[in-house]
Amino acid sequence: LTLDDLRFLWAWRFRPGEMTLGPREAAFTYQRFMRIMAKKGYRKPPSQTPREFAQGFERTVLSWPVGEFTRLYNAFRYGRATVSLLDLRRLLERIKNA
Repeated sequence: LTLDDLRFLWAWRFRPGEMTLGPREAAFTYQRFMRIMAKKGYRKPPSQTPREFAQGFERTVLSWPVGEFTRLYNAFRYGRATVSLLDLRRLLERIKNA
């Protein structure tokens, strides 16, 4: 891990306010999402896109938070939109607790 990686991990856990994501932070955040989903028994096949994976949760309690997390991730990753760490953190908490 680099110093930037450690700063992000610190911010992820302890920073209460806003922080926008860069490419590395987005990757860490998606990895965290995948770990949470794996603990719930869901694994994304390598051949599936994030959107396809999220669509598998339609009509479940995870539909909205997984769909919204994926929408924000894709907007940042592929659309270069600004995404809030706080929003993603809240969604991941909701997913984790569902």
